[in-house]
Amino acid sequence: MDGVRISDASRARAEGEQPLVVVMPAPKKPKRKTTSARFGKSFFAFGLVAVSAIVAASLFLGKPFGTISHFLAGAQPRLVVMDQSGPPNEPLPLGIAIEHASGDETVMIGGLTESTELSLGTFGAASGWLVAAHDVGGTFVGAPKDFVGVMEATVSLHARSGRLLDQQALRLEWKAPAP
Repeated sequence: MDGVRISDASRARAEGEQPLVVVMPAPKKPKRKTTSARFGKSFFAFGLVAVSAIVAASLFLGKPFGTISHFLAGAQPRLVVMDQSGPPNEPLPLGIAIEHASGDETVMIGGLTESTELSLGTFGAASGWLVAAHDVGGTFVGAPKDFVGVMEATVSLHARSGRLLDQQALRLEWKAPAP
């Protein structure tokens, strides 16, 4: 009986014997390692070495960890200034963005008319307004009551160390409504 195969079942019936059917599980295929399983340890080790090198470089050069992406790319933060206009007695968006910002920069805005106010930042009589880089997108400018005209401001971007990174002109205009 040990040698009975499934194909011998019809012969076994013809001889009056009970056919023996042996059911065996299909052989298991060896699992193929996925890319992440094959390379996971290598990628992890490489990532750990890369991050360690970046942190060491940032500490050595005195740049905070948050600036690493633009530090590696060699991109210096710079201003993107968009002139703004609107009706009197309405605040205007500041119209400034910073490309490649680390978040540690500051923006100085000088040349605004007396009594002009910004929604964010601090005013210094000698230097004008000082706004943190992370606040420029949400800052609005309010001109004095009933002001109609143009303000030409100078916007300068400074690193945390105080070094000047970029400087541009900004034009803000409050227009009287058409009659």
